[in-house]
Amino acid sequence: MIVELAPDLAPKNVAQLKRLVREGRYTNTSFYRVIENFVAQGGLEVDVEDIPALQAEFEWEMGRWTE
Repeated sequence: MIVELAPDLAPKNVAQLKRLVREGRYTNTSFYRVIENFVAQGGLEVDVEDIPALQAEFEWEMGRWTE
């Protein structure tokens, strides 16, 4: 699987995702929703209390990204 991240649009969210991947937090988890060239949603099944919630750093507005 190849995932393209956008650190210029969401630096905190990208940093957190990369950290969680390095820590192996997504090992043996699954993606339950994948839309090509748009979104991949998966879940951490356990131990999520120690992961800080982050606010969205971007918005999707009528077919274009806004910051």
